[in-house]
Amino acid sequence: MSTYYVGLGVHKASICIAVINAAGKFVMESVVEAGASTTLDFLKGLRGQVEVTFEEGAHAAWLYEVLKQTKAEVIVCDPRKNRLLRDGDKSDKVDARKLAQLLTHTSGIRNSDYTEAVELPMSA
Repeated sequence: MSTYYVGLGVHKASICIAVINAAGKFVMESVVEAGASTTLDFLKGLRGQVEVTFEEGAHAAWLYEVLKQTKAEVIVCDPRKNRLLRDGDKSDKVDARKLAQLLTHTSGIRNSDYTEAVELPMSA
């Protein structure tokens, strides 16, 4: 079974998506409209185990709720504690690539030296 690590750079109107395979190679990049159906359609095209991460922000709550409907493991990270995203160029595309890299087992988003996961309130 294939494994994919997906980083999302979320903006009001669009979401930049970067996908890395288990070998650590970027296999796909895309920009989709910021909406539930377009995001879900993209992720449904990935066959196998999928891990997704994005930064906490204005759109985190609705996106988290949407992504929890999928088979993907979802991690929302705290941008204030994410050292990798603070360094270098800053754009949604660059952020998506860096977030996908952090998900790989070689980098490890769960390593608190790089970032911290956050808990979002569940909608009622």
